[in-house]
Amino acid sequence: MPEGPEVRRQADRLAKARFADGHTLCVHHQLYGRWSMARAGSKAEGTRTLRAALRTDTIGALLWSATDVHVLDDADLAAHPYLRKLGPDVLDATTTSDLVLARLGDARFARRSLAGLYLDQGFLAGIGNYLRTETLWYAGVDPEARPVDLAPAELAGRRVYVCARQRAERR
Repeated sequence: MPEGPEVRRQADRLAKARFADGHTLCVHHQLYGRWSMARAGSKAEGTRTLRAALRTDTIGALLWSATDVHVLDDADLAAHPYLRKLGPDVLDATTTSDLVLARLGDARFARRSLAGLYLDQGFLAGIGNYLRTETLWYAGVDPEARPVDLAPAELAGRRVYVCARQRAERR
C-alpha cells in the first residue's frame, strides 16, 4: 500500500514494468526511500544505499535507502501484522464514498476526531499529514469534529471523502 500520491506514482511505474513473479515486495520508504528506473545492464550508482534491485531483460527498478524491505508470498501477506490492519486504499477504485461514509459511522471510528482518523491507516490507507490538512481545510470541516457530531447533511454530502480523493489524485 503506497503512502501518499508520490509513492503511488512510483508503484504505478513499477507495475507497468511488470516485475510480477507471485511475490509482493513490501517497502516502507520512511522519509528517504526512493525508487529509480534504469536500463537493463546499467550499473547502479549513487550516494544512497541500494536496498533492492528488480530486473527484467530490458529494465531495472532500484530501491534506494529504504530501511524496511520484505519479500512476501500470499500467505505471508495475509498474516503480516501491519498490512492486515490497513484500511481501504483511498486511491483504489473500489474505495467509494459510500464505503468511507459507512466507515465514518462505524463504532470504531465515529467518536474520533477527523484529524486523527485521517492519519490512521486503519481507517483509510494512503493519507498523510499534508493531505489530511489540505483536505479538511478545503472541505471546510473542523479537524477536531467527530463523525458522530457532524450533521447528516455534512456526511451525506461526502465532502470529506471526495475532497481527499481529489486532492490525492492531483498529486
